[in-house]
Order: sequence, then C-alpha cells, then structure tokens
Amino acid sequence: LAQYVMPEYIARFLKEYPHIKISMLSGNTRDIESALLKSNIDIGMVEGAARQPQIRYIPFMKDELVAFANVKGKYRSLESLSVKELQKIPLVMREQGSGTLEVIERALHGCGASLSDMNIVMYFGTTEGIKHFVAHSDAMGIVSVHAVRSELLVGLFHIIELPDLQLMRDFAFTEKHGDNSGILQTLKDFMLRT
Repeated sequence: LAQYVMPEYIARFLKEYPHIKISMLSGNTRDIESALLKSNIDIGMVEGAARQPQIRYIPFMKDELVAFANVKGKYRSLESLSVKELQKIPLVMREQGSGTLEVIERALHGCGASLSDMNIVMYFGTTEGIKHFVAHSDAMGIVSVHAVRSELLVGLFHIIELPDLQLMRDFAFTEKHGDNSGILQTLKDFMLRT
C-alpha cells in the first residue's frame, strides 16, 4: 500500500493542496495500528480487516491479491491452480502481522485449508523481497495486483489464477475514534472521491 498505491494518490493530493505537508511511514498493518494507538501517527492506511476496537476503519479502495510466477521458471505455463494443487508449490509470503497474510489465511480457511498445509519456503517483511525472490527462483508469490503491475507489463511475471480462493480486500483509513482534524478530513475526502 505505502509503496505501490499511496505515492500516486499523495502526489495528486499535494498538487491540489500544496500548502499541506505529509510525512509517510511504512509498516505492516499491526505496526500501523500500534503507531496510531500510541499517537505516533495521526492517520493510517492499512490492508486487511478491522481488529482494534479503539480504531475506526474507513474503506477507500478494493484490492485483489494475485498469485504470480517468473515467466522463465518452472511454473511459466500454469494458468490456474486449485488449493490442493497450490499446496505442492513452493510459496513466499508476507510476514505475520501483515494484512496480506491475513487475507490469504482467511481465504484458505474458507476452503478448509490453512497456512500449515502450504509449502511456504520463506516469509518476507516486504513485498519487494517477495518479488525479487520469485524473479530468481521457481517459487510463487501472492501479493497485491498493484505490486506486480510493472513486472506484468514488461513480461517478467505472469499471474496464476486461484479460483478456489477469495483474495479481495479493502484498503482502509484508520484513525482513533474521536480524532478528525480538518487536514485529515480533507485527505480522506480526496482519497474517497478519486
């Protein structure tokens, strides 16, 4: 979210509101929620579902997670996989606490499977780490479609459909209940209308 979605929106926002100054931190969902609760940040933007009762979550964009592989790798000809077939594939995933991993866990549970059923060879703290690993291996990754858009366009990766899994999620603003400054409201309104 911080690397692939927000820079474009914040750049457009600052063109319209050049007098506003923004500082952006990046972290997984758990990190952002913690920083918000400690008042280290004023507003957060997270992936995944609401978990903290002290925080208000305001969805602003839909996102889809996709499975992808190196076009020169072992899985270059795969078009689709069932959950049962996916269990045999070496996977690289985001770390515990990430919204991405939570969505994958929830989707697997919906099919009667779990992360422990998967052949996860590595967990990464960044999406970039997953992409670089997949680019140099026969493993597959599962990340936001926004994160692999450029690589898909230049033909480095290809998407493998996972029809058994519901891998949709919302990106959401987060703020503590009762917090709502004018600048934050302006940013939220801008994001919700664009």
